[in-house]
Amino acid sequence: MKLNGIFSPRKVLLEPNNELVYEWEDVISREMDIPLLYDRKIRNNRWTKHIPFGLNFLTPDCPVLSIEMVTYRHNGLNKKNVIPWIVDFYLRTPEQLARFYKTFSHNPVILISSREAYEYLLERRCPLNIAHLALSLPDKYAVTEDTSYRKEFDAVLFGRQNPVLREWLSRYEESHPDVRYISSRKDGDSRCYFTNSGERIGQLRERDEYIEYTRKARCAFFSTQGMDVGPQRSNGFNQVTPRFLEYLSCGCHIISRYPDNADTAYFDLAGMSTRVNSYHEFEAAFDRARTTTCDMGKYASYLEKHYTSVRAEALSSIISPLG
Repeated sequence: MKLNGIFSPRKVLLEPNNELVYEWEDVISREMDIPLLYDRKIRNNRWTKHIPFGLNFLTPDCPVLSIEMVTYRHNGLNKKNVIPWIVDFYLRTPEQLARFYKTFSHNPVILISSREAYEYLLERRCPLNIAHLALSLPDKYAVTEDTSYRKEFDAVLFGRQNPVLREWLSRYEESHPDVRYISSRKDGDSRCYFTNSGERIGQLRERDEYIEYTRKARCAFFSTQGMDVGPQRSNGFNQVTPRFLEYLSCGCHIISRYPDNADTAYFDLAGMSTRVNSYHEFEAAFDRARTTTCDMGKYASYLEKHYTSVRAEALSSIISPLG
């Protein structure tokens, strides 16, 4: 099979959380020399969703890639010409899995981003044709051993934080009053950047601003989604998100908490971050991070395996045998 395009929701879903997905699409479009084919609002309104067969006429008939954030979708993409690439997979119960198998029953191959989820499905004898294709870092964020960024803050706390690491940071702050970090929170109708002393230093509007501020930090804290929060958030799955790769490309030391699984092994969290299991380990790791620079040569060598262009090559290898 040769792809004729990427079925993109970028003209329908305008939320900032989708910006990374569109960056992946742009790289794959360029690397595979295929166009973006845009989803339409009519396919996503509340009335059209109740006409399952009609939705088939609102999706492409040529071979396309569709990057999908979730496993629950309405009909229209369960077609033999659609290659879905699932970003988030958290299904475990027999009922959830049965629905998944039905929802993706006609797709020629289903790409699973999480190695942990992929192996989980193999263990349960998934009847679908599945393949592992990991998430990635868009090539625009590529670094070399000579890459350097001016560091102004000791740490950056963007997005949902691990409760244990957050507690240890607060404890660290009590005995290290000179520590300086930034985080984001709502301020009226906007989401803004604040220092730990309460100084408002900017408004979070674009993804480029998030990257810019992350590059100013010496350290970042990372944990897998289910770590220290119980099974309710991710149904017991602990996949590695692209934020880990972003922290490396921004030249941050990474202090981490995670369980050992296929995903953390695939992304080599043990070799690319400092895993902490106690406050004293956290304190020592943060002390080092605040006073040392990252090995950008090591980071650059590692990231060469995880750019989106590399995933485009892997994608071509996966789909080429398909009829």
